[in-house]
Amino acid sequence: MTLTIGLTPVFRHDNYGQLFHSYDDRWATIFPKPSFDLVYLVPSYHIYNLDHLILAGGNTIGLCPARDQYELNLLEIYTNKFVIPITGICRGCQLINLFFGGSSSDSSGHAGTVHHLINRDISVQSFHNQCLHSLADSLIAVEYSSDYNIEEVHHNYLPIRGIMWHPEREISNFDLDSLRSI
Repeated sequence: MTLTIGLTPVFRHDNYGQLFHSYDDRWATIFPKPSFDLVYLVPSYHIYNLDHLILAGGNTIGLCPARDQYELNLLEIYTNKFVIPITGICRGCQLINLFFGGSSSDSSGHAGTVHHLINRDISVQSFHNQCLHSLADSLIAVEYSSDYNIEEVHHNYLPIRGIMWHPEREISNFDLDSLRSI
């Protein structure tokens, strides 16, 4: 059976103000064919026949309102109309928390550092400049960094998970089976 995985894009503007969407090709390594069909989602169309949605990292929340709104709309669709597993990566984790009523805050000195995950006993690279500040009531923190920042959340009853690191950038340090099995 092939699982269809939808991946949201990073939004980028060129020097002329044109909006482009980009995707990290390393995701195809995590979800190889024929077991997975990785679909690069197109923002102009919202309803997809997906088995799993990944909200990719990149773009600080608030600095790209078009992406923020696009992904909030996807969360609305896939948590209310068509409930499917959702994984948020870094920014995606923060957006899940925001969607359910939480907040993020600046994390000086956190980006570009390696930190240890307490429960998994692995080290991961941090690429974010914001951390989860106030956790939404419907989310549970299940992983912390050694400096006690929340690094992974799960929803209380929906199949939703968010992680604050990038498995596509550190494939050797991540338990791929756990990502593929959500």
